[in-house]
This record gives sequence, structure tokens and C-alpha cells, in this order.
Amino acid sequence: MINKTEKEAQKIGPINCDRKSLIGKLKRAKGISCPARAFRFSLSEDTYRTIANEAQRYEMSIRCAAKHKNIDLVKYYLDILKVLKDLTKEGFVQDAYEKSVRFINENIDEYCSEIMKKINRAFESQDGLREDDIREYKNAVEYIQAIHKQLGEHLQSGLVSSAALLQNIHIKLWERRHDLEGNDIYCPSVEIFLLNIYMLKAAFEELELDYCKSCKDFNDRFDVLVKSAHDFILTNEFNEVAEIILAIYKSSRVLKAHLSEKMEDKYRDTFVLLLNHLNNFSEKAEPILDKVRLNDNDVKTLNEYIDILRSAKETSTLQDRFLTYAEMLKNGPGTLSDNFKNLNQIYNDFIEKIVKYFDQINIRIKGLFEKNDDYVLEQIEKLVSDMDIIRKIPEIEVKTSGTYYRTVENVREYMQHLQKDAEQLLADMDKKSGSTNYSHLARSSSRLKNAEWINRVSPGAYETLMRCIREDLIGNAQKLEEQLQRLDFHLRHPENVALAQDIIEKVESMQILDGSVPDLEKYRDRILDWFRKIAQEAFDSIQKTFNLQDRDVYTLKQQLKELQNIRSEYKSLHPAQKYLQEQEYSNIDQLNSEIEDVTKKLKADNDKEQVMKINKKEEINKLQVIIQRYMSITEKNSDKSRAKKAVAKVAAVFQKGNVEENSYLKEQGFLKIDDVYEAKLNIEKDYDKKLQLIQQSCQAFSDTLSRLENIREQYKLFLLVRSDSVSSEGTKYLQEKQQRSIESLNAKIEEKKKSISEPEKNRQTYEFSGRFNGSVANNALLYIIQCEKVGDSRVKEIATETNEILQKYISEYGCFLNQEITRLQCGA
Repeated sequence: MINKTEKEAQKIGPINCDRKSLIGKLKRAKGISCPARAFRFSLSEDTYRTIANEAQRYEMSIRCAAKHKNIDLVKYYLDILKVLKDLTKEGFVQDAYEKSVRFINENIDEYCSEIMKKINRAFESQDGLREDDIREYKNAVEYIQAIHKQLGEHLQSGLVSSAALLQNIHIKLWERRHDLEGNDIYCPSVEIFLLNIYMLKAAFEELELDYCKSCKDFNDRFDVLVKSAHDFILTNEFNEVAEIILAIYKSSRVLKAHLSEKMEDKYRDTFVLLLNHLNNFSEKAEPILDKVRLNDNDVKTLNEYIDILRSAKETSTLQDRFLTYAEMLKNGPGTLSDNFKNLNQIYNDFIEKIVKYFDQINIRIKGLFEKNDDYVLEQIEKLVSDMDIIRKIPEIEVKTSGTYYRTVENVREYMQHLQKDAEQLLADMDKKSGSTNYSHLARSSSRLKNAEWINRVSPGAYETLMRCIREDLIGNAQKLEEQLQRLDFHLRHPENVALAQDIIEKVESMQILDGSVPDLEKYRDRILDWFRKIAQEAFDSIQKTFNLQDRDVYTLKQQLKELQNIRSEYKSLHPAQKYLQEQEYSNIDQLNSEIEDVTKKLKADNDKEQVMKINKKEEINKLQVIIQRYMSITEKNSDKSRAKKAVAKVAAVFQKGNVEENSYLKEQGFLKIDDVYEAKLNIEKDYDKKLQLIQQSCQAFSDTLSRLENIREQYKLFLLVRSDSVSSEGTKYLQEKQQRSIESLNAKIEEKKKSISEPEKNRQTYEFSGRFNGSVANNALLYIIQCEKVGDSRVKEIATETNEILQKYISEYGCFLNQEITRLQCGA
């Protein structure tokens, strides 16, 4: 600089300056490449000290302004300090500037760190974020944004940005959302989280997506919760259902502020699904309860339904949910409170349906008692069995106990009536002579043999009745036996033979009851044996008195008759006849008569069924015609309305159409078309029930007819068995009579006949040496004639033979007397 200004300084004079020469010199001169080296302030010590103090003061002001977050003031002092630094190029100014910038950076970092820690603590607290926390954080973000905007040229590139603060929020939201994945939706943490993010979204638009994503996540979780409730409802796991419904209820209240009122709608929908599921059991039970008779599977199904409804009713937590839901329906708008049923009502309604069905069975039993046919006990047994099956359901057992035991009492009274009939029949038998028709009592006894089921409903009733009937019949047989044994069968009292015959006929007529009272056979055999013995003694007396035939021949004849009786009894043991007796039928005619009677009843019921089907079809068709006519009128009026363009005319046409349709329905006795459909449905149900009852009766008659025809077919098969074929019972009978076989018995009979025929050929005429007693002969004839009227073939056969011999004896005695008279007259 000194060298360049040694001669003169290069300056522009305002008056006398050669500007051209000066410019040329400047142009030719070499420039200063580094002005900072060439030019420096010349500072005095005082100036230096003053600048240093100012730089320090600016630094302190910057610190103070930064602490108070006065960005404008910080910028003001920082700009001055930078200018001073650039002007003076002094190191102490540079240091003051850099220290100020560093302090600002550190202050911002510390502030951001503190503000993030604070909001992070608030995130993790039970209370969550407060509006003050969010406001403070928002202020921090805005503060950082302002710093970057105003102090960006001064600050370092690594300074914390507002994006870092927002990123911290994103991270904390993600962490919190992740932590809440294992928590229930309704837990307070979820509610706080959603509220926090909702508040943050209001402060930071950048968080709108986070809020929407969180809402979607919780909505998806809510849907999964609702779906799980549906699954548990369908599997009838009511404890789980109650827990999930409670969770849905609480969750809906948490989420509805963020996901609209549809959350509560889903809660209501879940409850409606549960109600429909429970009510559906009643609907599914209706087809079962429409049946006339229930099978085991039907009752099992009903029991399963009751178990399910009982399980729901007894789930206390589910009852609590119903109370909550009922309160919501009561207080909420547009509810269906009138149609709402709680668990107890649903359960009780279902039970009442079954009880009503039970009562219908009782009504049918009463109808059978009034009908009082031969098969009443068999039909009642099926219905009582239905009652017993239904009463296996604990709740039904309690509710139907009164009806059930009244029915049992009716059965007991019916059996007592049968007992009285038997007693009356026996009493009537004593008042009249001859055989008595025990067929009705035999059939009743046969039915009673299959009525041991009565013990199931009335313990001891069956044994008591059968014992009484047996005692009455056996007592009557004993009475007849005693009456017979008291009779005097001497030849002097031939009139007693008729009395004995009356007793025998009564005893024989009781044979049809052997199947029910086997002991009667013993009494009958004893009475017959005693009568045969007494009759034989009388015949022996006649034989001895009149010496009718050779004693050896007479003995042979008695032996022959005994053998022939054994053979006859053996033949009566034919399997076909025994089979009929085992089935409580005395002969095939009785069986055929019963088959004919059942066939007529079955035909009558079949005819009634066909008539009922025709009536049902006619009534249904009548209602269908009404429906079709109504639809035709409706369609016609609808076409007319479309043809009208004016609104008023259309309204008039509709009004006219409605009047015409309603008028037609009123003519048919209905107010609206729904009444017609309902009437049609009711007719179908009513006829279906009646048809089921008739079909049940037909089935009962059909089963009985099938059983009777099977008996007849079996009887025919037994008839094919040869009469001389060996049966176990026949063989046993022959052995009891000391006979080896039927062949040996036949041989003995032929041998006896031969032995009898030889002496009779050579028989001499009667010898009338003694005095003939006419009175005795007369009594003998009367006695024999009475015995010929006896139904027992053995007695009748002996009586007939004895009568022939005695008649021959008397005839020859008459000839002898005539000869003696002639001889005496000639001798005289």
C-alpha cells in the first residue's frame, strides 16, 4: 500500500481530477486477490474492549432470549453478532457467535428431548394425554418449525426438526397400538388410546391416517368378537356367549364415539341372533308336537332342546346380559320391547307347549275310556308309554304330575270295573242254569295278561286285580265242586243228574279261562273225574242189580272205554287246538268272529279317513278360490291404476280397488287377505291332527288284525300236522296214563274189542229166576236217560250202552213173563 502511494495517492478529485488517466491506471494496475488480507480494521485497545463486551452482551442476550423462546429476539441478536463477526473478523467475536449457535442447538435439543419424554410419559400413564399435553407438544412443534424458518441460516444442519417430534408421536402410537393388541377392546387403555389419538388428530392433521387405521383395526377386532359370539351361540356355549356379549356391550360403548352408533347396532344384532336362536327351538319343536305319537328320538330331541334352554336360563351371567339389554330396549328409541322375552319366558313357553301336548294325550285317553272297546288297554298302554317318555324330562314330570296321576287313577278304576264285571258274571251264573258265555271275560283276561305295564304306573294294581279275578273264579269252581259233592247220586234220585249236568256245563264253560287262570283246569278235571266215578258206580249198581251181562265182559267194556277216552283226550291235544287255547280261543269260530269284527272296524276307520281327506281338500280349495279371486281383483285394479296418468285419478282408482277387494273379502267372511291365509293354515293343521288320530286308530286295528291273522295262519299250519304224530304234550299224557305210544294204545283197543266180541256171540239169554223189581228198573231207566243228556262223552256213552242193554233186558223179561203166563194157562 505504501509503495503504491509513494508518489501520490490514487484518488478522484471532485474538481481537478483527470478521470481518464485515473481509470487507465486502475485498469492497468494489478488487483488485490485477497481483500481480507489487504484490508484490516485498525482497532484501538478501547475499541477492541468495547467490541468484546458487546459480543459477550449479545451472547448473553441470545441465551436469555433462547431460554424464553423469544425467537425474534434471538434472531435479532444473532444477526447482529454475525454481522459483527463478519466485519471484525476477530476470533473472540467468532467464538461468541459459535457459542451462541451451539447453545441454541443444545437448548432446542434439550427442550425437544424433554417435551418428548413428557408426552411419552403421558402416553403410558393411566390417564393418558390431556389437552394441555397436546397443546404443549403442538407449541413445541410450531416452535421448532419457527426456529427452522427464522434461524435456519445460523443453526447447524443436525438440529432437531418438527418431523422428529411428529415421528415420535407415530412411534409411540405404533408401540401403544401394539401393546393393546392383547388387551380387550373395552379395557380403559383402549378407550384412552383412541381418545388420545383423536385429540392428537385434531392437533396434527398428519395423524389422520393413524387415527383411521387404529379405528379400522379396532373395528376389525370388534367384528371378530361379534363373529365369535355368533359361533358360541350356535354351539350353545352360553357362559362364553354371556362373556362375549358383555365384551361387545362394553366395546360398543367404547368404540361408538369413534366408529358411530353402528357399534351398538351390532350389539343389538347379536342379541337378536341369540333371541332368535333360543326362540327357534320352539319353532323346531312344533312339527314334533304336531305328531299324534312321539318316538324315542322325538323325546330325545325335545329333551335336548329343554337342556339347551335350561342351560341358558341357569347361566346367571347371561341373565344379567338380558337385564342390561331389556333396560336398553326400555330406554332406547324405536325398540321392540313388546316382543321381547327374557330367558325365563322363552323357557317357560317351551315347557308349556310340551305340557299342552301332554294334556292332549290325556284327552285321547279319556276318549278311549268312553269308547270302551276290547282293545282299550292296549291303546291306552301306548299313550301312557308316551306320557312316561315325556315325563322323563324333569320339568315336565313336575308340571304334569296331577294330570298323570289322574290318568293312572282312571286306569285303576277301569280295572276295578273289569273286576266288578267278572264278579257280576259269576253272580249271574249262579242264578241261571246251563253253560255261561265267558268269552268277553276271557278276552278281557287275555288283555289283562298283557297289562302288566299297569304296575309301572300303579304298583301292585295289576297283581291285585288279577288275584281278585283268580280268587273269584277259583272260588266259584270250588263252590261248584262242593255243590256237586253234596248231591245224592243214588238211583233213587235220578233228578240230581240234571243238577250235576248243570254244574258240569258251568265248569266246562270256564275252560276258555284256563289260559288266564290255569288252576281252573285242576278243579274242572277233579269235578269231571268225581262225576264220572259216581256215574260209573251207578251203572255198576244197575249191572249188578239186573245181571245185565257177564261181569268179565262188563269189565272189559269199561277198560275199553277208558282206553278210548285216553285216545280221544290224546287227539284233543292236537297242536292246532292247543295253540288256539293258548291264544285264549276255545275254537276257530271264535277267532274268525273276532277277525271279522276287527276288519269291520278297520274298514270304518279307513272310510272315515277318506271322507276326512275329501272334506279337507274341499275346504282348502274353497279358500284357495277366494285367494285367487282376491289376487285377480288386485291385479285388475293394479293394471287400471297404471293406465291413469293423473295423480288424483290414480288415487281414486286405488281407493276404488281397495273397496272392491275388501268388499269381496267381507262377503266371504274375512276382513283381510291374511285372515284367509291363516284360516287355510289352521284348517290344514286341524285336519292333519284329526287324520293322524284316525291313522293311529287304523294302525292299531291293522296291528291287531295282523296279529289275529297270524294266529289263524299258525292254526292252519298246525292243522297240517298228522293227528297221530307225536307231540311232547301228547307223549307226556300217554305216559301219565301208562301207555307207551299211540300205536300200542290202538293195539290195546282192538284187542279189547276182540275180547269183548267173542263172549257176546256165545252169550246165553238172561235168566229170570229172581223177582223183578219194577220200581228199581224204572229209577234205573230215568237215571240212565238223564245221564244220556250229560255233555261228558264218557258218561253219555256208558249211559247209552247201559240203556240199550237194560231196554233189551226189560223186553226179554216181558217175553219171559208172557211165556210163563201162557205156560201157566196151558197147565191149568
